Amino acid sequence: MKKQDGFLYILGHPCRTFSDYGVGDDEHLFKIGVTTRTVNIRLKQHNTDFKKPAGKVVHETGEL
Repeated sequence: MKKQDGFLYILGHPCRTFSDYGVGDDEHLFKIGVTTRTVNIRLKQHNTDFKKPAGKVVHETGEL
């Protein structure tokens, strides 16, 4: 397998915490991932794919 340079990213959303998923009120929900694209392109994908968890948060809250 060919190695590719990329980015490790951590996304958080100001309107969503673990409390919405049954965990403590003080903890924030994060998406951690790796991409070979730019982080801005990957973020745009997350913000517009409403079938996946990160996109569902954006769709539910109306905030990117």
